[in-house]
Amino acid sequence: MKTPSEEVTDTIFLSKWSSQTLCAGAELGVFDHLSRDGTRTASDIAVETGLDPTLLYRLLRASHHSAF
Repeated sequence: MKTPSEEVTDTIFLSKWSSQTLCAGAELGVFDHLSRDGTRTASDIAVETGLDPTLLYRLLRASHHSAF
């Protein structure tokens, strides 16, 4: 079990990571290419944006996890 201090540190770190991840996606224009029904793949969006598909997949996964 984590101490209260460790919990606060984790929250601060994760919050900073989340905001940086979301900021990167927004600056790259990635989120403009997503669909509401989730049928788009990272590879599809990578072709349209000129980004590396593997790195884009990681960014999208990180963004998804930070939204919850």
